[in-house]
Amino acid sequence: GKPAEVYYHESLANGKTAYDAHDYEAAKKAWASAAGVKPLPPDIQALYSSAVQQAAKLDNAKALFKEAKYQDAILNLQPLQQQDPQNQSIQHMINDAHFNLGAAALQDERLPEAVSQFDDVLKTNPNDELAKRSRDLAARYNSQPKGTPKDLLYKIYVKYLPLRKVS
Repeated sequence: GKPAEVYYHESLANGKTAYDAHDYEAAKKAWASAAGVKPLPPDIQALYSSAVQQAAKLDNAKALFKEAKYQDAILNLQPLQQQDPQNQSIQHMINDAHFNLGAAALQDERLPEAVSQFDDVLKTNPNDELAKRSRDLAARYNSQPKGTPKDLLYKIYVKYLPLRKVS
């Protein structure tokens, strides 16, 4: 719907903003979109190459994530995070892995573990509303006496709680 020139410049700007925020995945995507319109300027091409290299470090963790091996993905990402603590792509993947571990714990009614996993998400992203709601639900049902059957609200919430994916 936008003129190609406007789209191109917006994509360049979005890529630069993401790159400056150390979100290399988002930068790579934005610049790839711009490159679909016309070639990138040389200075942006150099940054794009750097973003591609940074994003490639996540390939192994992405494969583990897609296999639902979230704990393994976290273990794979932690050394990368220590090397590059500003890398937002790594932090997003770690948060998403903790979220999915929390969702799996909710499904299996392992409520203390679910609370812990959602707390891990909220430590680095306190504005994650779905993690907040899920944590609150797990805490509420965890406070019930042991062996209390879960009601329909719990069952519906857990059934439709979406897992997070990586691209």
